[in-house]
Amino acid sequence: MKLRLAVVGLAHGASYIALAQAHPEVELVGLVDRDDKRLQAAASASRVPGFRSVEELLAAKLADAVVLALPTQFHASTSIACLARTCRRRCMTR
Repeated sequence: MKLRLAVVGLAHGASYIALAQAHPEVELVGLVDRDDKRLQAAASASRVPGFRSVEELLAAKLADAVVLALPTQFHASTSIACLARTCRRRCMTR
């Protein structure tokens, strides 16, 4: 069974899209970004659903895990939201 992965924060996390899609044991199931233009471009190019918020992604119940490529001040609150929905997460720090 493949790990269903989402990427949250495309300004710094776009590089994870190709990595996830190239991995044989990963299925990229969602992208999250607040910038509509960036989100639509990435979702269209990767053929992966786009979400405007982590809450929308979690409500869809698509992801087993998320990559959080967000500014540091958002790591705790977003991690807590993901863990509350039993979604594993990885934080990317800059």
